[in-house]
Amino acid sequence: MNADTETEYRIRKSKFVSVFDKAPEGAYCPAFIKLVLANGCPYHCGYCYTEGTFRGAAGPGKPVVFNNPVNDIWKEIVAGNPGLYNAGELADSLAPNSRYPEILSLIYNFANKNPGDKKALLLLTKSTYQENEALLSRVERLNLHASPNIVWAVSITTKESAERWGENSWEGRVELIKHFSDLGYRLRIRLDPITLDADGDYGNMDEIIDIINNTNCELVTAGMLRPYPALYKKNMKKYLEKSFPLELDCSMMRYNPKIRAKMFQMIRGKLNVNIPLALCKESYDVWVDAGLTVTKCCCQI
Repeated sequence: MNADTETEYRIRKSKFVSVFDKAPEGAYCPAFIKLVLANGCPYHCGYCYTEGTFRGAAGPGKPVVFNNPVNDIWKEIVAGNPGLYNAGELADSLAPNSRYPEILSLIYNFANKNPGDKKALLLLTKSTYQENEALLSRVERLNLHASPNIVWAVSITTKESAERWGENSWEGRVELIKHFSDLGYRLRIRLDPITLDADGDYGNMDEIIDIINNTNCELVTAGMLRPYPALYKKNMKKYLEKSFPLELDCSMMRYNPKIRAKMFQMIRGKLNVNIPLALCKESYDVWVDAGLTVTKCCCQI
């Protein structure tokens, strides 16, 4: 995973706040609130489904960042419905800190200006501690990290899955997770996507689970590789047909349901009992076969 510099800055003409209610057919994905500060992501991850979105105008390595005044964004939040305002849908909430002052202002506003009853900000990222050190230093000096209205979520997978798809910041994200936990941030983890090699190996799951179990993580949301069909055909089919081919299920290309259910059941058995486990855009049958109770995931308050 390598950060790129093809960032485009422009004024957003559409609303910043909207509701996502277009779950893949057959998958459980409750509606959630999107806070659109950017489209796309500065990283190139081989499994990333954003390459099949925005008609190529944004995506891996070429994010579009909106530079409207923060007050315009805040007015929509204040007028919006209660819920968790997810700034990481089809985007990275923090990397590459290209809107540092604006992100800091939104964090401050959610922490101190009471946007309304039961409203919180979700910042979801694949970035590293090193990339966010300056921002986090300001957050901590202002004592904003203690706010219950700010939820930080880090997307990570096993080290082997990360290396398989070209990511190089696994250790940096582990450091970010530990930093959030050590200072008492509200922390959630997206253990996603988990991938298999030609022998069905998913990597050292005990390693990443042990890291999570030793944090204050309040929720884990897990998922396995699930590209859209066009992206699968373009980037992944040749490689995956030699290992574990994917099949169309709930509008996405996925591993066999039995493989997924077994994986999630194993993760539940390794996680601390006090850490809830949810699944991302997964079928009801897999939830049941994994022995899990269908519940809200990372994107819900």
